[in-house]
Amino acid sequence: MSEQSDALNRTARERGVIIADDVMPPAVPPGAGGAESAGRDLPRVLLPRNGQQISSFASKLSAIIGANGMFQRSAIPVTIDPESGAIAIMDAPRFQSYVESHAKTCVRRNVTHGDPVDVLTSMSANEARAVLRADSFRFPLRKLQRVNSVRLPAMRANGRIELLPEGYDAESEIFTMASGLEYDETMTLNQAIKILDDLLKEFPFENDRSKAVHVLAMLALFGFSLQPTSANRMSFMYRANMPRAGKGLLVQTAIVPSCGPVSVEAIAEGEEFRKILDSSALSGSHYLFLDEIENKLVNRTLNAFMTANTWSGRLFHSQNKFAVARTSIVFLAGNNVELSSDLAGRCLVCDLYVSEANPQRRKISRVIDGNYLARPEVRADILGALLALTKGWDRAGRPPATSAFAGFADFARVIGGIVQHAGFGDPMACAADDFDPEVQDMTAVVSRLAENVSHRWQYKFGEVIKVCRDLDAFSWHLQGKLVKNKTDDTAGAEHFELSQSSKSWFGKLLSDRFGGTTFTLPDHRRVVFGARGKNRSRTYSIEVVLSPDATASRVP
Repeated sequence: MSEQSDALNRTARERGVIIADDVMPPAVPPGAGGAESAGRDLPRVLLPRNGQQISSFASKLSAIIGANGMFQRSAIPVTIDPESGAIAIMDAPRFQSYVESHAKTCVRRNVTHGDPVDVLTSMSANEARAVLRADSFRFPLRKLQRVNSVRLPAMRANGRIELLPEGYDAESEIFTMASGLEYDETMTLNQAIKILDDLLKEFPFENDRSKAVHVLAMLALFGFSLQPTSANRMSFMYRANMPRAGKGLLVQTAIVPSCGPVSVEAIAEGEEFRKILDSSALSGSHYLFLDEIENKLVNRTLNAFMTANTWSGRLFHSQNKFAVARTSIVFLAGNNVELSSDLAGRCLVCDLYVSEANPQRRKISRVIDGNYLARPEVRADILGALLALTKGWDRAGRPPATSAFAGFADFARVIGGIVQHAGFGDPMACAADDFDPEVQDMTAVVSRLAENVSHRWQYKFGEVIKVCRDLDAFSWHLQGKLVKNKTDDTAGAEHFELSQSSKSWFGKLLSDRFGGTTFTLPDHRRVVFGARGKNRSRTYSIEVVLSPDATASRVP
């Protein structure tokens, strides 16, 4: 008998499980049902009838099933699909038959002459529901954070970096599938850089920083466990100036090596989109790829998902709620997309630029597609390269990236540090007006207002809005209509009047967000944009800071 069987027997006996012929079933692949119970020596467990308690029955099943492929995500019983590695929530109908692949459930009946007889009987639906909700069943199950399709690195509690083993790893609470894919663990840093450069050489990156951002995205998935599960991680926006630039394929080069075939979603309306996010969180998905984004992306639900370390919602077809660690890194892709300020502060942007009017005329010497990226030898080369980058950074003393976004310092230190050490540049080095369209627009407005101002000047709300319209700044919120003037001296003339909601939005923007903010203008002057007063009496000011090194106080 194997050591594993001996250990399972001891655990079962400690919990009072009846062992048939002193034999426990061998461990089966997570989520696999195995052979029918009639053809195997399985432990017998008495159903909670005739005085048997639910809690005791649930505890005995937990000891058996918990060793044979069932886990918990935030106390929700789950299994792993043995082929896809997908995490599936266990429900009562499925549980009735699932149990029978791991144990023989029976009832004990007295006979007129002789000892009582155990009769094989399936669990009822009510019994299945009760067990799945029982604390004595759920909490002893091993915790599962995510499932890796290949061996990926993790940083241990002692600070050491190592590839996780196949199977379940208790420290990381990660299960790694037996993929059969092995990659070079001795690749040099120069070899790794050459492989990545060759893979990415024909993608039309707008600049070097965009390429660095993409390498960062590849490492963010590969090296997810180099940070704690609860750490803040950046999301990624792939933006092109026209269709057919290759942004979708580029995203695949980040996802396929570590995760396998790519699943693409679209931003749906209302509750349907919420279900997509809930499913991604519950399944422990490594990524969420949202493609075909158009215009200005403003989505509060997505913003909340990208911000949350723990995502909560309602279980499907149930009133019960869940709260699980969000392990999905968000990938967004679209043409000429403008991000809201909230989303922009959580995304690194990879810009693609195609100069040809007809992108179909671009000459590509090597055609890459999803099938090519899925080849074991291609995945192995890329994974080996990413591991070499990680090991090179580790040997160099783990230098951090030069720059960091607010709230993502640890992400910049680890993942950004690996990219910068490899020589791809600082992927997080960008000023606020490089990624935040509101900062871009407000800088342009302040520059216009500051023209010919030598010290200080005041403006009314309408005057600021006129400049916004002239520059097409904040165009998404310039909602209103032309109305005729009512005063005698300008009767019959028209002026633009914002809608009430737009007035409110601009009021908060100009006062709450940018009131008292110092801007550096293209002519190198530093000016403070100030707000004073309330409602109709509110005025806005431009105050020039005479010395570039001076610090401006908030304008009252």
